[in-house]
Amino acid sequence: MGIALVPNAWVTEVTTCIRVITEAFITYENVEYKYEVSRIYEVDESDLSILKSNGISKLTLLTCKENDDNIRLIVEAILIDK
Repeated sequence: MGIALVPNAWVTEVTTCIRVITEAFITYENVEYKYEVSRIYEVDESDLSILKSNGISKLTLLTCKENDDNIRLIVEAILIDK
């Protein structure tokens, strides 16, 4: 299963969807990039450390936790093919 990302779009029911998504595909300039979900975790809303680069090509999704605006749900996916 793959997901398509749309800039500036709101995603609903993300918590339920993310638990079953294992891959993400992004096409940029006619090149398809395949990512595999490697980690799902929660952080405090003020924690920006997840935005730091660690030299690994990855996709990071941040969203609010359902019913708790003070917590962010983070999904990291590592580039596995392009």
